[in-house]
Amino acid sequence: MTDAIFYPPTEITDYWGYVKSIDFYDPWLICLIFGHITLCATAVLTRNHNTFQIILFFFLLIVVYFSEYINELAARNWQKFSRQQYFDSNGLFISTFFSIPVLLICMLMIGNWLYSSTQIMAKVKTAQLKQRLKQQQKQQSVESESQPNVRLKEE
Repeated sequence: MTDAIFYPPTEITDYWGYVKSIDFYDPWLICLIFGHITLCATAVLTRNHNTFQIILFFFLLIVVYFSEYINELAARNWQKFSRQQYFDSNGLFISTFFSIPVLLICMLMIGNWLYSSTQIMAKVKTAQLKQRLKQQQKQQSVESESQPNVRLKEE
């Protein structure tokens, strides 16, 4: 045990009590938080690289899918990398500090895709309207050129 305050599971009565019991100065937790920040920065910086974004998105979803197995593996080997045992059978820790941030990054990526899609749709619609306007102007000019000839023939 370390200098950090440790709350036995029977003393944790609410979610925030559980969060307060976490030793955030544990080196692997600092690395986990830094990893989430790095992933988020990667998602933001590569927002214009669609292929990379799709690969990253599916990789993150696969990692979340296997988080139960990661939790079991971490529960068996927590002494090798952590000062405290955080990995319970319910998966509260891994869900809170691993899966939720990863899913939020995925939601950020989806939000970016939706924004990009609306921008592209607006550009396409603007181009369609400009082309329609050009066609109408061209048609009007053709009609106006043909009308004086018709008037001359009528006179």
